[in-house]
Amino acid sequence: MKKLAWILVAAGLVGCGDDGGSSGDGGSAGQGAGGTSGAGGAIGAGSGGEAGSGGSGGDAGSGGSGGDAGAVQGGAAGEAGAAGAAGGAGTAGAAGSASGAVACGQCFPLEELPEGLRKKAEEALLLALDTEALFTIVGGLKPMSSGFLSVDFAADKPEPAAVAEARQILAALRCGDGIGADLQVFNAVFDGEKSAEGMFFRRPRFDAVVSERPVFGEIGIKDWTKPMEVVDAVDKDPTTRRFRAYGYLFGYPDHAVDFFVQAEEEEASTGKFVQRDFFHMPTFAKLTGGYTYAVPKGYKPVEVDLDLRARAADVLASYQKRRAQFIGEGKGGAVALLRSWFDDGTGQCSPDNAVVEKGSGDYKLPASCWSGLKSCNPTTNEGCDGASGWACDLGNGGAQCFEPPNTQKLGESCDGSKGPFCEGGTHCGGKTCEAFCCAKEDCQGDEVCEAFDAKQGTLGVCRKPGACKGSGGSCTKNDDCCSGDCHIDHCH
Repeated sequence: MKKLAWILVAAGLVGCGDDGGSSGDGGSAGQGAGGTSGAGGAIGAGSGGEAGSGGSGGDAGSGGSGGDAGAVQGGAAGEAGAAGAAGGAGTAGAAGSASGAVACGQCFPLEELPEGLRKKAEEALLLALDTEALFTIVGGLKPMSSGFLSVDFAADKPEPAAVAEARQILAALRCGDGIGADLQVFNAVFDGEKSAEGMFFRRPRFDAVVSERPVFGEIGIKDWTKPMEVVDAVDKDPTTRRFRAYGYLFGYPDHAVDFFVQAEEEEASTGKFVQRDFFHMPTFAKLTGGYTYAVPKGYKPVEVDLDLRARAADVLASYQKRRAQFIGEGKGGAVALLRSWFDDGTGQCSPDNAVVEKGSGDYKLPASCWSGLKSCNPTTNEGCDGASGWACDLGNGGAQCFEPPNTQKLGESCDGSKGPFCEGGTHCGGKTCEAFCCAKEDCQGDEVCEAFDAKQGTLGVCRKPGACKGSGGSCTKNDDCCSGDCHIDHCH
């Protein structure tokens, strides 16, 4: 098990559990087994992203990169946005009152860094945008986020140069008084090592949570000027108040914070891990495990959850459009993207100026067609920048945009793992690009719409009856698969 996960367990923040994969890139150790924890310290169980509590085995949750440090939800720590973070009932909220604008050259002023650090800072900022920190930087759904920069070092020696370098980078990741970043050095020590994690803060959203939630006063937080003073005090609290406070700071809905705290208290009393499910919102980097919180087993999402997911989808869709314009060889980069997004048209930048197109994350794909996670519509390619070569396809449990090149047209040869890849609206089901469909009516002639996973809906590809199955298709024998490889019940 990677040392950080045990640091978090020792701190009482994280647990381990069953479902492999690597947890968020910053500190969220998950409950999933077999993964690796990130450098941060979230709590949460389940797939990736944040950290998980309880359970045994595995390091972090099953997700790729991205995760909130030090959070407290089973599942990905630090995700659930505005819901309940500052207001009792937990509906996703905006960033609060307008933040003071600055000249756009002073918004994420990486130019002030030594040349050797600028590239590292730009990379950290892009990683933050590609993961759950996007929802702190844009829209203020989350008062704080992590998962984009981390450092481990020996606890019995002076802090290494890497810590000072991280602080220098984070100091430049700011925009007026609306957005700032800092380095959290976790209180726990494991095998003689400490861990530190970069954190983004959205003010005044963060300030409102601290002032309105009684738990922070109970912890003893009264007079403070910097967000990290609050976070450090929360991290050192030895009681389940730590979990509740982290949950609010990372923006979980009230019901999710309450469940996690109660589950931790029950486990402490009975010694038995409380089983749970997880509610996910996609990020650019991954569909599950990055923006996620734990809920009771069998829980059915309610309005606050669905509203949060819809608002997060709008932010993500708006970001995806801008990312295609600014990220890539010869393009402006993450700083240019944010300055353009935050500019009021006069050269003054503030996160409050960021326009999020409402409904841009609603891809009108019926649940009967695909009930799984989606950040785009694979049948129409809506939600992806098709003009720039992006294509909506399935990956890691849901529909998401894949970067170019996606050049192969319907009926042309393809290779879903190595390329060439299919253009939007089609899928490399075997050796050729096939059209996505929700029903037979979407197909031509005698073709049928063959579903990928009937449990998730009717979404599939159009193909002739009796044709071989592509990767992921159901099978009972090798001859059913275009690859000739039927693994248990699906084609490789």
